[in-house]
Amino acid sequence: MEDWKRCLDEGELPPTSLDARDGFVHLSTISQVAPTLARHFAGRDDLVLLTVDVELLLDGSLRFEAPERGGPDRAHERFPHYYGEIPRSAVIDSVRLMPGEGGVHRLPAALVREAERERERENLGIETLWMRVVWDPTRGIALLEYPRATRIEDEAGMLALEAELERRLEALTAGRGKIPLVIGVDNLWVAPKLVRRYRELAEKLTSRAFARVARWSSSERTRQFFAHHNVGASAPASVFDSRERAIAFVLDTGPDPSADA
Repeated sequence: MEDWKRCLDEGELPPTSLDARDGFVHLSTISQVAPTLARHFAGRDDLVLLTVDVELLLDGSLRFEAPERGGPDRAHERFPHYYGEIPRSAVIDSVRLMPGEGGVHRLPAALVREAERERERENLGIETLWMRVVWDPTRGIALLEYPRATRIEDEAGMLALEAELERRLEALTAGRGKIPLVIGVDNLWVAPKLVRRYRELAEKLTSRAFARVARWSSSERTRQFFAHHNVGASAPASVFDSRERAIAFVLDTGPDPSADA
C-alpha cells in the first residue's frame, strides 16, 4: 500500500526489498496472481493489485524465469521478471485487496475470468508473452524481444515464428515508414538445420521495414552464434553485449560492435 502511494507521488514504482535484493521486479501473469497471494500474502490487508501493461515497459527487459526459492516441485514454473524500473504510466489499473474467509483475497470477477481463459490457453500449449514487440515513442525506435525461452526446432516452429513476426512488425510499422529496430536474442534458439531459413526470414523482414537494425544478447555464446549466422547487410556483423549499446548504435550514437573485434 505504501509503495503504491510512493509511486503516485514519485512517478515510479519503488522496488520491494525482495526486488532490490534479486535485481529485478517480481511480477505475475493473471493466472499466477491467486496462487502467489495464497502462498506469500494470505491474510494481508495492506495490498494493492496493480495491472501493468508490458507494452509500456520500454527501459528494461522482461524475462520469464524459474522462482529461485521454489524448490524442485516448482522447477517447471516460469514467472515474469522485469529488469528495470516500472513507471507510473505502465500501471493501467489498481485494486485494493481485502482478505476474506481463511485469509483468502477476493479478486475482481473480470480478473478471475481472464485467469481462467489464460489457464485454458496454457493447457492448449499457447504461451503468454513469448514475443514482445513495442514502440518507444521517446527515442523513436522499435524493440523486439523474447521474454520466454523460444526454441525453433522444426519447420512448423519456423512457420509460426514467421507468421507472428509478420503480423506484429506490420502492425508496428504501419504509418511510420522505415524505423530503427533493436532485437534482443537472449532467449531465442534456432536449430542448426533451420539457420538458413531464419537468416532469410530476418533479412526479408528487416530490410523491408527498418532503417537500421541491431541485435544484442547478454550471453557470449548466443552472441557468437548470431554473429556467425549474420542476417546480412541489414545488421552489423557482430552482436552487442547490452541493450543500451544496441540502442546507441541504431540511434547513431554508438559504434558497430565489430570495431571491437
